[in-house]
Amino acid sequence: MAAYHTYRCSCCGYEHVGNGAGFDGIMAGLVVDFKCDHCKEIVSVFMHDHMFYVDCPNCRKRVVSTWNPIDGHCPKCGGKMKEVEGSCMLAD
Repeated sequence: MAAYHTYRCSCCGYEHVGNGAGFDGIMAGLVVDFKCDHCKEIVSVFMHDHMFYVDCPNCRKRVVSTWNPIDGHCPKCGGKMKEVEGSCMLAD
């Protein structure tokens, strides 16, 4: 089971629901949050063995940077993302 939190940009209101570390280990592998520089979204990607690059599942462009809520900024405007109240538990 994993706890997911909602993060909201204090400037523009963009929201992302994700793990507090920016990644989550599940039985089948690792899910990592990335920031897509093309479509300006935070996307969660299942990492397969020996992946050397990641394509955005939304726009299919190459994703170049990981994202985590500790030092992550909004992909839309660059503002600081902050955790908002409420979280949900997801079962594997």
